[in-house]
Amino acid sequence: MQKKDIIKLIPERTRAAHKGDCGDILIVAGSPGMTGAAVLSARGALRSGSGLVKLAVPKSLLNYVDSMTPEVITYG
Repeated sequence: MQKKDIIKLIPERTRAAHKGDCGDILIVAGSPGMTGAAVLSARGALRSGSGLVKLAVPKSLLNYVDSMTPEVITYG
């Protein structure tokens, strides 16, 4: 598959598109000492075009993950 084939699969967004129009994703990840996967997953979801990214982590990691991904909604 070439780049031109992949581009055809990605829908175009209108200029008036809102993040609520572009899909929601919930990521459940992380454990003490292993916060990287949660943070990287959330950032990857944002980069790939998800409209609203929610990240659920153990409560003990909430402050750290919050500070690393301020654009993501976090739950602990």
